[in-house]
Parts: sequence; C-alpha cells; structure tokens
Amino acid sequence: MKKILEINENPILTTYPEFGVMFSVIDLNNPKSWDWIYSSFIQIYSIEYYKYMTHKGEVYDYIGSISSYREHLELGRYSNNMPAPTLKYLHIDQEFLKNKNNYNIIETIIQAINQGLYISLYLDWYYLPKSPCYQYKHNPHLTLIYGYDLEKRIFYARDNLDNGRYISEEIFFEDFLKSYNIQVTCVSVNNENQQNITFIKRVEAPSYQFNIQYTLEELLFYVNSYNSNKKNISNNSENMAKHFSKHFSFYYNCKLQYYNIGFYENLLNNLLFIKDADELDIRTYHLLYEHKKLMLNRVKYLIDKEFIPSHTIIIDLFENNLKLARIILSVALKLIISKNINKSKKSLEEYINILQQNEIKSMNILINEINSNL
Repeated sequence: MKKILEINENPILTTYPEFGVMFSVIDLNNPKSWDWIYSSFIQIYSIEYYKYMTHKGEVYDYIGSISSYREHLELGRYSNNMPAPTLKYLHIDQEFLKNKNNYNIIETIIQAINQGLYISLYLDWYYLPKSPCYQYKHNPHLTLIYGYDLEKRIFYARDNLDNGRYISEEIFFEDFLKSYNIQVTCVSVNNENQQNITFIKRVEAPSYQFNIQYTLEELLFYVNSYNSNKKNISNNSENMAKHFSKHFSFYYNCKLQYYNIGFYENLLNNLLFIKDADELDIRTYHLLYEHKKLMLNRVKYLIDKEFIPSHTIIIDLFENNLKLARIILSVALKLIISKNINKSKKSLEEYINILQQNEIKSMNILINEINSNL
C-alpha cells in the first residue's frame, strides 16, 4: 500500500525548515493562501548572539547573528506554528504518545496520512544516510512527512538535506526509528515545541480577507525600521531577545540588534567579524534573496488586484532588487567555496550598500503608490 499527499514541489520560502514545511503543505490553489502570504513576511528581525553551544554541549565565545521574518522570531524558532489561515495545526507532546499502551510512531504517522494529515517532527540527521551529518554529528532538524510506501518500508519526507536546499527524500522506517527515538530521548528541555509532533491539515478559511491597510503598515514598519506595535523596536528588544534565546537554545547572550532596513547593517557588521569563510552563515544571504523574490511577487499581486496602477517602472525597480540579491547570494557562495575572503568581502559590501539604497527608494515609491490609490 502506498499513499502520498499533495505538496508544493518548489516552496516559496525555504531558508529555515519551518518555512519549508508550511510552504510545502499550504494550498496554493486557495486564493486565501495568497492573500495571507502577500500581507506577511515583510518585516525582518536580526538577533545577535555572543556565545554558541555545539550539539555536544561545548560553549564558545563567538559573535554572530540569526535573521528571519518577524512572524518566525516572535513565535520562536521551534514553534512550527506560523498562523496561516488556510492551515490548521495540532501539537501533541511526544511524551504523551510514548506513554500510551502499544504506541507505534510508524503506525500513528501512517494513520494520520490516511486521514489527509501532514506530519512535522524533529529527526536527528546523524541517523539519516542522505543528510550532511550522517554518522558525523547529531543535529535535530524539523522534517515534513507527507507519504509512505509499505512495500518499500519508506516515508516520503522533506528537509534542508542538500547543502541547505529543501528537497524531498525517502527515509526507510528503520532509519526513521533511529533518528526519532534518539531525538525523543535527547530533546532539549528548553525547546518545548521541539518535543511536539505536529499534525497539519489544509482548511478553507472562507472568512479571511486581504487587508491593504495592514500591508501598507507592514511596509512602513519595514522601510522605517519600526516594529508591529509602531514603536522603535529597541523599546521591546529585551523581551524579544529573551523569547528568542529560550527557543534558540544553542545561542547565548542574545540581543535584538537589527530590524527591517537595518538588516543591511547587520550584514555589513557581520562581515567585519568574519576571519574564515566557514564563519559565513549562508542562510542570511538566502533569506535576503527570498525576501526580494517575494517582494517582487507581492508588487505583481498588488497590481493584479488593482491596489496600485499597472506600470513597468515599479516592476523594474523590484526586479533589479531581486537581481542584486541574487548576485549577493552568488558572491557569498563563492566566498565559502573559494576561501578568498578579502576580495569577496569587498564585493559583498559594495553590492549590499547598493541594494539597501535601491530598496529604500523602491519601497517608498510603492508606499506612495498604495497611498495614492486608497
């Protein structure tokens, strides 16, 4: 017997597995999904950390940062519960399931898939042969399960297994059990939601409507570096950093340092501290690229829905932003591969400064266009 649930082969956002899960599952044939997507994922927050703990428990002094969308960081990295109106989440603690008589995780997942439910849970990459950490280091990672084949004894899964690229993979039941059981045993007490198995269901969300005023507000927050409470984010930075540190348990002494347009300052400051190519976190540059790609699609959506007039100038501006973000990502990848830090850092700094100025200009034009048509 075999059953595979429908997924989106090319998710819109995949920098972090939470994005990959949600955008693989969300029903893109439902217009309400697009209404929500294009009013979300505008604001970016960055957290600086000053100590880092490895999966072996070793703590090092290290200055780095993690950047993501406001929706992601406010909920905590391990919440896996970004509030898409066309998705319904059910979280069940693994301990509760473990204590049930005759509990079988494989049978539980198969039954859920038969009912049309997607499953996300943490698996330890150490036991997955196709992962970059296979028999090298322990790395619990959020994984999507969307199908099974009883004859082959496999689950169909998705994760950032290909050098960070979000791909589909077949996981044998035996490897699944190893990675799942060790994860249940070793789960960090700080990551409450990492202890959950999450069942996800597509829903219609008939009452949800796109709100142009809310989207305009988000764009204003972004270009002016404000948070969603219309206050300078520094007023709320301590609480945000504490919340972040609780969920990102491998990072210590966290401080909410950069936000929205200030994200570019974060990129430039990080380059100052990089002494080795391995210290460059490519996820930050991938996030930058995905943000510009989604912003361009958002502009096209606003034109299509007649919130702004149709003309090529504004499209050209956002297409150029995407082109620059693609170049920046490419240069960052070359830095990692070539190890030529000094030359690549100079190029990155130049392109980042250009993109920052271009985006301020294009965002202000977009905001003015929206205001003119309200």
